[in-house]
Amino acid sequence: MNRFCERLGVEVPIVQGGLAYLAYAELAAAVSNAGGLGQITATSLGDPELLRAEIKKIKQLTKKPFAINFSLGRGSVDELLDVVIEEEVPAISVTAGNPAPVFERVKDTNIKKLVLVAAVRQAQKAEQLGADAIIVVGQEGGGHLGRDDVGTFVLIPRVVDSVSVPVLASGGIVDGRVMPQRLRSGQTELRWEHVLLQHKNVSPIQRTKKQFFQRPKRILL
Repeated sequence: MNRFCERLGVEVPIVQGGLAYLAYAELAAAVSNAGGLGQITATSLGDPELLRAEIKKIKQLTKKPFAINFSLGRGSVDELLDVVIEEEVPAISVTAGNPAPVFERVKDTNIKKLVLVAAVRQAQKAEQLGADAIIVVGQEGGGHLGRDDVGTFVLIPRVVDSVSVPVLASGGIVDGRVMPQRLRSGQTELRWEHVLLQHKNVSPIQRTKKQFFQRPKRILL
């Protein structure tokens, strides 16, 4: 068991991405039950009571740790954070904004804190603020939030050398063949997003696939 697993209480060092409008209790529970860290995306839900309902649902589906993902910059998340604190959620992840106000809100709790970054300086700042783990996304990552066109393979070793907390690699991890390369880069774990879109519990994707394959087939010349 590596440091990330010990710190988050999971069995394997794999985290499901936030997946806006797709990551709900069913998918998160499936990932957590498989030994990883599943996530529910909070800001896609918007309403605090909808988030509370998803948290209660995932608690019925798994007894393993899970996280709530916050994508900042879409308005206040204070009421959503209130729900996370009240429901004693094991972990949160923060992306697309300054995590300092969020960390301040949860500082007197046992909630573990993950931060998604796209640069070495951002990683160092997140660690200074108290992040328990850093998620690093390279240019290949969906929803990439960096200003530099730096790929995951280049960025990850630089971040690993610049912080002391566990680091998760995100972006360009399409299947199991890439995983050994990631894990050999140092203290790196994995964060998967689009690979998990194929899971049966991602309902909108499954509906779209079904509709596509039910369409009349046309031959383009």
